[in-house]
Parts: sequence; C-alpha cells; structure tokens
Amino acid sequence: MGIEEKYKIRYIDGRRYYEFDMTNPLPCLENTTPYLFSYRDILVCAGSWNRMTLGILSELDRRNPKSDEELLSIRYKWSKCVVFSRTRRTNYSPFRDLYLDTNHTSSHSMMNIQCLLEAYGVDLKECFFLYHCHPVAEPEEAKAHFAKETKDEFVQALTIRRFSPASVKAVIDSFQIINGLLRKVSKSFTDFFLLDSLNNFCSLRDKTIAKAKGEFFDQKKIELVERYLSYYEDFLRNRSSYRRLADEKISEAAIICIGSTLRKIISSSPVGVVARGKLYSSFAIAHPTFLKELGSFANEQGLYFLAACYYGRKYFFKEPYVSATKRIKLTGDDLIIEFVYSKEIISFDEINKFCQRIHINGIDSRKWLLDITAPDYVEVDSNRIVSKSKFQLSEETIESITRGLKSEIGEKKEIRVDEYFSFWNLPQLDYEWNKYLLVGIVRSYLSKTFLIRDTGAIYSDSRFYLSLNGNDA
Repeated sequence: MGIEEKYKIRYIDGRRYYEFDMTNPLPCLENTTPYLFSYRDILVCAGSWNRMTLGILSELDRRNPKSDEELLSIRYKWSKCVVFSRTRRTNYSPFRDLYLDTNHTSSHSMMNIQCLLEAYGVDLKECFFLYHCHPVAEPEEAKAHFAKETKDEFVQALTIRRFSPASVKAVIDSFQIINGLLRKVSKSFTDFFLLDSLNNFCSLRDKTIAKAKGEFFDQKKIELVERYLSYYEDFLRNRSSYRRLADEKISEAAIICIGSTLRKIISSSPVGVVARGKLYSSFAIAHPTFLKELGSFANEQGLYFLAACYYGRKYFFKEPYVSATKRIKLTGDDLIIEFVYSKEIISFDEINKFCQRIHINGIDSRKWLLDITAPDYVEVDSNRIVSKSKFQLSEETIESITRGLKSEIGEKKEIRVDEYFSFWNLPQLDYEWNKYLLVGIVRSYLSKTFLIRDTGAIYSDSRFYLSLNGNDA
C-alpha cells in the first residue's frame, strides 16, 4: 500500500490534501486548514474553519430551512456552550438573525460541523471532506516520504541545470543549516522540502534570510543562503517542467543552438536585454529542425524555460526577459528609459522600432515618458526629444523665455499654445519654435513657474494651455 492510499492523500494543483472520515467522533486536526466539503449536491470550499462552518450551514439551511427556535435548541454533546445565540457574543459569527459559536480549535471546529450536519439530518457517511496539514501535523512516515521525494527531484533539477555532483551535494547539505534557520522562525513549517505552496515558501524564505542576516556575521554565508533558496524557488516554480524535461531528452546540439541564439540576440540588443518572444522567433527562424526536436518545449514559454535552465548561470533571467547582466529593475518601461538615456537625440519612431526589435510592448503613454525624462531631456517637436547637455539652454535664455510668456499670459490667466503667435518675441534657438518645443521647455525648465494643461486622449491631438503657477501668479 502506497503512502497516498494509506493516508488517503489527494493532490490538487500540486498541494497535498488529506481525506477526513466524517464519522470519526474525536477528530485530531490541530495545525490544519479545511479545503473542501461535499454532500450530494452541496459543495463548499473554504480556507478557514470559520468560513467552512458558515458555508456548510448556509447550504444546509438553504435546502432545509430551520426556524430560529429550532436552531436555538441545538446542543453540543461535548460542551455546555450554546451553539446559537440571539445576542452577539465574543467569537460568535452572524447567521441570519442569530449568532453561531465559531470559537473553536481546528478539532472542535470539525466537531461543530458534525453537530450541525446531524442537526439537519445529514448522514455523515455520505459526506466527503478534504483538509490541508501544516508539515508539523503530517504523519511522520508521510513526511519522510515527501521530503525524500522532493529532495530527489530537486537534485535531479540541479543536475539538469548542469551543476556538478560536488555543487549539488554542497547545495543539499546546506539545507540542513537552512532548515535549522527555518525552525527558528516557524513552528508549523520545519523543512523546506515539505512545502507544497509557493506562497508559503516566499514568506518563509524572506524570514529565513532575515534570520541568517541576524545570526551570521560572514556575508558569504548569507549570500549562500540567498542563492541556494533561489535555486529551490526556481525548482518549485518549474517543478512540472523539470519533470517533463527529465523524460524528454534534449540533444546537446539543440542546447548549443539555444546558447548561440541567446548570445547573438543579446549582443545585438541596444541595452543587452531581449524578451522571450524575440528568443523564440530568432530560434524558430534559424533552427527550425531543432525547434521540432524540443517536443513539448517547442513554444515561447518552453524555450524560455530551457534557456534559463541551461544558461541561467551565464545570463540573468527575469520573466519574460533575458539580460546580459543582473538588473534589479527589468520591466519594459525600465528598458525603454534605459534606451532613451543611451542617446543624446532620440525620436519616438526609434523608440517604437527598439520595442519591436526586442519584442516588448511600446509606450503606453507618450506624456508619461516626457514627464519622467523631463529632468534630463527636452521635447523639441512632435517626434523628438533632446538631452539637456545637447540642448544647452543658458540661464539668460531661460529668463528671456520666462519674461516673454509672463507678458503674453498677463491678465488672460491662460493661453492656448497652438494659437500662440509671438514666437518671434522669444529668443532664437537652434531648433525652430513650435508648440511642442515651447511645452517641452516649460516642462523641463519652467515647471515651477508655469502649469501645463493638455486635453485629448492622444498626445499628438492634444491642445496645450499654459498658465502661471500659483506661486508665481
């Protein structure tokens, strides 16, 4: 008999759930959370005992309503506390016009549910119930089995990633120390190899790293804890993919082609970053035969996983990008801004071509980019911005523009820029005056003196208005 059959374990979305015998009059369910209850056409899913109890009660009462008096007459066999009360009490939850006692431990919550089911005439033998255990509450035999199973798969994943046997052993052995730190920050979770939830892992990872920083004076030890936990996080996130990869052998020639494609497209990227869509399209065009060989990984997401798997220690992978160097920020907006700052003069046409080239979404809002680059760049026409170091606007020229605009606004309170005909009255610049240049100079140099108001959902169709800032009015 296998562990799953012996302990009635079910797997749902990778998590372990235990089946509970609803006829058991003395349940032992501490350190557990409910998951699913079913009875005939009733199905209730809840992650807390309070919500599960109220959910079951609501479904029972909807099908077979009881009067307030009938509910008030229900009594526990194991406690003198009243099940329902007419008045609000501490740890009682509202139900209809009454209040239900929900002040229970996990075990007593199940006894409460059993009491309610029997009060509504439900045969407990017909009920089905699944619950989730914190590792500390799992049977020792089951814990040993699952810890070994997870550890073996983790070793396999590291081996697939081409870690040497010595490196694999170093990682696994270090988890004795890492799990020791874990036990100092959690009573319910004592072994990372028993976790079946990525959310739980992320929370416990941060606490464990914080504990390491508090206990270790050697920065290298702290970095090892962080690095080895990052390996384990990758394994948890991609566990099903590693399982498939263990069965679907990828040839060495295909792996080399993935590496050469990465090297080529990253080196040709203006910012040393590409999106996974660019990786896939480049590989599909250059190596169609090898793409077919990849089997279930012959798609954009699958190829990205393989690239991260085999070249994760050479390049920095952060979904959906690949970078030549590790970056704290790696989003489409970050890459666009980085590209802009690599140029003295740049057009929006160039920015759009850059986005297409590395397969990222274009600019959502032109105004957003103009605002965020305003401290360092000036909009000079409908398509270009120029760095301030290149633009070189003197303090004298700025003062002259300020006087001219203040004079023009005068008592009008506000002027419409595209109806502004006094450009001749402003200093001559290296760029021909136009409404975008005027707005660009105000945005980049005179934002404390003037306010810009624009209308229209599309920036190029907007009408621009200038007024004095309240402090300078």
